[in-house]
Amino acid sequence: MLLKQNNNYKYFLALSDAQFQFFLTKLCGTMISRGRKDYAIKMFDEILFNFKKHFNKDPFIDLRIAIDNLIPILSSTQKKIGKVYHSVPKLATGNRRFVIMLSWIIKKTER
Repeated sequence: MLLKQNNNYKYFLALSDAQFQFFLTKLCGTMISRGRKDYAIKMFDEILFNFKKHFNKDPFIDLRIAIDNLIPILSSTQKKIGKVYHSVPKLATGNRRFVIMLSWIIKKTER
């Protein structure tokens, strides 16, 4: 995979470098668990290569901007009040944000 080691990007990032690296490993792991490892890595590299060829940009910059825009801030949880369960918004923190985002991406791509 193509990874840029020195991050000198000139815009504000919602994710730190460690969090973005965590997202990439989880995304690749999700792709591998749903198919063959060699095929998943080949497809991911082909997507990045085609993006760079078509737009003449670093694909990781735009991928990072897209992830920053997609990552959730709130999640909903169930809370029992009396005999009825209600959905209550809750601040999504830590790795839970990545799990929600990956589930959204997987659901949309499986359709």
